[in-house]
Amino acid sequence: MSVIKNSLLRILGEKKYLETLCASFQVLLGGNLLAKDSYQDVYFLKQHIRGGDTCIDIGAHLGYYCFELSRLVGETGTVDAIEPISKFNGVIERYMKRHPFPNLRLRKVALGGEGSEVEMGIPQVGARKRFAYAKIIEKNDPFTFVETERVPNEDPNALFGGLGKIDFIKCDVEGFEVRLFTKMLPTIERFRPKLLCELGTGAERQKFAELVRPLGYSCYRLHENKWEAIDPYGDKIALSHNHYFLTKEHVDAHPELILRD
Repeated sequence: MSVIKNSLLRILGEKKYLETLCASFQVLLGGNLLAKDSYQDVYFLKQHIRGGDTCIDIGAHLGYYCFELSRLVGETGTVDAIEPISKFNGVIERYMKRHPFPNLRLRKVALGGEGSEVEMGIPQVGARKRFAYAKIIEKNDPFTFVETERVPNEDPNALFGGLGKIDFIKCDVEGFEVRLFTKMLPTIERFRPKLLCELGTGAERQKFAELVRPLGYSCYRLHENKWEAIDPYGDKIALSHNHYFLTKEHVDAHPELILRD
């Protein structure tokens, strides 16, 4: 697969390559042709997202989640897509011009850093630029960044404070999830949305679980197309490191989606 991607990148150039990835994903998703194990969480959205929902996609990248969320929430719902990297934000923006999503708001800001601006970068790993690893650059960061930019950093509580409700948040910000949600706790406490977070290590999963447990959240993974409660300190692995955090209200609202013992 990497050989094919590298060949396409050389032939198309970065801009066209990323636009092709974005558009191809949407075609394959619509045709039910994506690998179910790799993209189970995207397919699972239709099981629990309802018309009229308010959703947030933090770290929208190439729009894999936000476009599907936009379709599912319909005319009465809204989706906020947060993507600070210009290269990816531009891909989403151009796709939206060709395929209008009136209920989707695209925001070019970072949420997980300190101060009014943060430096973000796309690293190189080995011989390849790794677009999926784009992140806020930290002091003594182990990555070598081959492309960087400064972007506005906003307070998530201020950004989302005007919303009347939040039903679902997906977050993938390359290791900044705990720091972001620590800042965002007032918003989470106010709205108590379903949460889907990529947590790459057991330590991150444990810290996140400890952070939201006082608000009534428990940790789940997607297994056999249902939510399975798991111990954040245990050895059960969530596919692609995607973890759900649900309250009793969420479980009671979707009993058919809970994997029972």
